[in-house]
Amino acid sequence: MTGLRGRWPIWGTRFPIKRLAMFLRRHGLPPAPERKRTTTWAAFIRTHVALLAGTDFFTAEVLTLRGLVTYYVLFFIHLESRRVYIAGITVHPNEAWMKQIARNATMDDCGALRDCRYLLHDRDTKFTRSFRAIIASGRVEPLALPARSPNLNAYAERWVRSVKEECLSKVILFGERSLRRALSNYVDHFHAERNHQGKGNVLLFPRADGSAARGASAVPRAIGWASALLSSRGGVMSRRSVQFLTIRHQFPTNNWSAVKSNPWLVDRHQPLS
Repeated sequence: MTGLRGRWPIWGTRFPIKRLAMFLRRHGLPPAPERKRTTTWAAFIRTHVALLAGTDFFTAEVLTLRGLVTYYVLFFIHLESRRVYIAGITVHPNEAWMKQIARNATMDDCGALRDCRYLLHDRDTKFTRSFRAIIASGRVEPLALPARSPNLNAYAERWVRSVKEECLSKVILFGERSLRRALSNYVDHFHAERNHQGKGNVLLFPRADGSAARGASAVPRAIGWASALLSSRGGVMSRRSVQFLTIRHQFPTNNWSAVKSNPWLVDRHQPLS
């Protein structure tokens, strides 16, 4: 409003203050000082979507020779293209690990954040001050979102739901190698074979020949063997048989006495849940 008043002498006319105020209210326009501070989050996303990336953690339960282990998976997603990068998988996401991830992500030639200017993340304590400092040194500004606001990082949250519902909930993971293989194959599927409603139901990065990958599956071959045995036994199969087959596939070894003595392989008659 002050700017308009300053132009009145130039325009050769004068308007009452009340009439200008009524005009601004009628069109939903706040005064100029407030207008600069009231940009909505949706407007910010639309304006900077080409320069924005989101990051988050999710967990996966993996069966190992030591028992059930929780793995932490850190990923980055570019908001405009929806391209996903699996940044790292670890059991212990400590500060040293996070600093190395930040260095990898901000590499000039091949880093996951090389084309981004802002990085959205929640207030998880794993996003340490040193992690944020390294990200900032790579000319990417880390933006910590308010607490309990997953909707502000909706692209990353939606990808977590997709990978869990479409991949991880449908496989039995035996060892870290099977988790890495499942995620790698799912990311390839997400990019080149899965249509996306938010992008007009098109493939994000279709393959040059236009064909889907043949023979690539997020399910290890051992799970396929176990499924065949399960079908042949009317839906009931010993836990020993499933885990013996999959562990033999994932952990090749000549010392089968150590594998057979594992407590996870003792029960011979428990139905597969």
